Amino acid sequence: MATCKSCGEEIVWLTLESRTTAKPNPINVATSYHGNIEVDIPKGTYRLVEPGPGKHLSHFVTCPERLQWKAKKV
Repeated sequence: MATCKSCGEEIVWLTLESRTTAKPNPINVATSYHGNIEVDIPKGTYRLVEPGPGKHLSHFVTCPERLQWKAKKV
């Protein structure tokens, strides 16, 4: 587990299950009523599912400082 450098929320860095060569993404540790991510911490992966209670959200959706982390286009 880690914490977001901007807002301090607990996150885990996981890779999309179907794209294991992709870069890891920050996923909120806390679950959400509207979450659409199931995590597999031991495997270090996540997968997208239908939204519902007890699921997780991408931290890119909830971080109040998300715009500062957005890649700059050249």
